[in-house]
Parts: sequence; C-alpha cells; structure tokens
Amino acid sequence: MQNITPVYIALGSNLGDRARTLARAVRELERSGALCAAPAPRVSFLYRSAPMYVTEQPVFYNAVCCGYTSLHAEGLLQKLKGIEAALGRNKEGCVSAIRNGPREIDLDVLFYGSSPAAVYMSASLQIPHPRITERGFVLQPLADVCSDHDETSSGSALRACAIPEQTIAAHVSELSQEARACRVVSCGAHHELVVGSALDPTPPPSYAMGILNATPDSFSDGGQLKQSTVEWRARVDATANMCDILDIGGQSTRPGADHVPESEELERVLPLITYVREKHPKMIISIDTFSAHVAERAVRAGANIINDVSGGTRDPDMLRTVAEMDVPTVLMHMRGDSHTMGSLTDYTPDGVVFGVIRELRLRIEAARAAGIMPWNILTDPGLGFAKKGEQNLQLLRELRKMKSTLGSFPMLVGASRKRFLGSILNRETIPSDRDWATAATVR
Repeated sequence: MQNITPVYIALGSNLGDRARTLARAVRELERSGALCAAPAPRVSFLYRSAPMYVTEQPVFYNAVCCGYTSLHAEGLLQKLKGIEAALGRNKEGCVSAIRNGPREIDLDVLFYGSSPAAVYMSASLQIPHPRITERGFVLQPLADVCSDHDETSSGSALRACAIPEQTIAAHVSELSQEARACRVVSCGAHHELVVGSALDPTPPPSYAMGILNATPDSFSDGGQLKQSTVEWRARVDATANMCDILDIGGQSTRPGADHVPESEELERVLPLITYVREKHPKMIISIDTFSAHVAERAVRAGANIINDVSGGTRDPDMLRTVAEMDVPTVLMHMRGDSHTMGSLTDYTPDGVVFGVIRELRLRIEAARAAGIMPWNILTDPGLGFAKKGEQNLQLLRELRKMKSTLGSFPMLVGASRKRFLGSILNRETIPSDRDWATAATVR
C-alpha cells in the first residue's frame, strides 16, 4: 500500500488574473501528482491581502489547499517549483525573481507530517513554515480547511497535521488590522465582492442586486424593456446607478412560464450585457440563466457571475462550463420547473429550512466535484420557488443558520416583489407595490 503524508500548501498571486491563476495551481497540484486525488484535497475560500515586506507592489490573492502526498518533502518542493514555472513564475522578463516581490504564483509548504510538531529542515526547505503566525493571509484560509468537521480517519489525520482551529483564531486576533486578509469573491481581473469570514470581526457589507428582465412576461416588470430606445437606455442606466450587481435575464422563471429557445434568450440578453459593460465598466453583471450555452456566451460578452435558478440541474453541462470558465456561480434551491414547482412544497419530516440546507448541500458537492473552486460558489435559498408563503418566512428567519450550516458560502436572497410579500401586505395584484416589503427582508 502506498504511503501517503498529510500536507498543507499556501498559494498566492499578485500578477495577472490572480484568482484564475490560483485555480489553475490547485488543479495542477492534483494533476501533477503533488497531491493525491483521493482522499480529495480541500481548498479554502479566497482572500485579498496587502503585500508584506516589499510593500510597493499589487495586492495579493491567497488560498490554502490541504490533502495527502506520496512524495518526500524535497520531492514535493520540486513539484511545486515545477508548477510555479509552468504558471509563469521566473520567466525571462518577469519581476517575480525579486525576493518577496511580485509573482504570478507562489506555493509554500506549511505543514507536512503527522502533527504540526513534525519538523523538516534542509538548505532549501523548512517545515513548518517559519512565518505562519505573522501572516493573516495564511492563517485565515488555513482556518477554512481546518474547520471541516470530517470525522473520517483521513479527515482526522489532516486536522492533526495543522495547528488547531482555536490556536489559529488566537493568532489572528493578535494581528493588526493591516496584517489581516479580507475574504473576497473575485468577479474577474478588475471586479470583486468582499464577503467576510468567521475570523474577521468586521461585518461584511450587503450588496444590492438590480434586476433587468428582458422578458415580455416577467411577473415583476415584463415587457418594460424595449431594446434600442432612449427609454431603454435610460432605464438600464438608472438601474445600474442604484445597485452593486446587475442581474440580466432573458428567460422568465415565474410560475407557469414557458421557456424560450436559447437563440431567443441570447437575442434578449446579449445587447443588454454589451451595453452595460461598455457604459458601466465597473458594474458586476450576473447572467440569470439555466443554459450552459447562454451562460458561456454571456460571460464572453462581459458578464461576471452565472446565476442559475436550477442550481446546475437543468443543463448537465452547466457545472462543467462554470468550472472551465472559472467564474462565480449562484446555486439556487428549487424543485421541478416553472410548471411543477408549485406542487413540490412538502418538506416533511425535517421542515423547509433543513430540507433546503440538505438539498443545497448536494448542489455544492456537485459543484465541487465538477471542479468549481469554493470561492466561486454562492448559494440562494430560492424564495418563492417550490415554497409556500409561510415557508419563505421561515427561510428568511433562519438565513444565518442556513449560511453557517452550509459552510459559510456567500448567500444571495431574492425576495424582490415576490408573491408571498404581496400576500402579507394584501398587495397581490401589483408587484411594484411590494418595494417596501422587499426592503424589509434585507438584513
């Protein structure tokens, strides 16, 4: 039987498309044999950090990956150096040869062996890494992978290899605010969302998502977007100026709606995406679609996030497409489709909260199995989709529990003008009368 050793590896990048570079590095760790494919490696969320030691350089993105290796420590180091070279480090004309300077990719062994006390020393390698406790950009993602409560023998061995989660938290608490890292969702080379982490005492901001429905039968504003008119451009601009994220959809998902062909969906959304990207270059754009082909075309046109109401279940190519494009995706909870979801509201015996948690966890696992990085996964409880009125309120009350139970993935909550709000207010006929009720759902 092959001998395998627990190992933790830190990843960092501050040149080029940093998040995609880190994702490529994670995949190369497994593909190259640096990490064993089974048990599957664990990957942290993504963190932004200010440069240390040499401060006049771009900010870094950082992550931590842990798993098992069949290599000796020196052999593992050589694998890591090979991956760094393949991803552009130290190429002729690059500046990454400067010690602690800018680099396309940096891979460091943090821990190797059966416990954090396992020491390895050579001329080229020191384990444990000597500066772990002074680096928030290592400690905070390290806490992500150490907090996985996997009770299997492999999970227990991995936890035993690193310093305990409580010790990590104590070290982070001693760091200055400047030395701490900030958890983010990268939405391309020039866009990001700050989402906060368990070890960050500063509450993360909430973001407002504006909705542009390029459909004639949207329950909320169907038919109001007449493309290529002055009114059309004015409404798009007004919506963009009031939000942080702009969600563009060309396929109605209201109860009972029929679905249109992909070609028609593309005709509806691509002009909007192109216009917004050109007129509002800093805007984060999400494409609301359950079609992998539409999602891919939309991202190439300028969309940053794929917002799939089916959580990747309607199109078997969706999760693979998201993984290949390395973009964030929203996995929404729903059952059935627009014609059947109204009859699929029975969540016995556990109730709607735990039912949604259980089913969303399966979608997260499917996304990870498809190769989607943890930092590219957002969740959505799917208010109004296969949920009765009171069930939606139960979900709203338990959002914090849902988020923490699912693993602290960022959560999108789409209560905007939904029917259950109209029922509460006795405003069931005119969706635009539900704006104040929508505002009351923001926490």
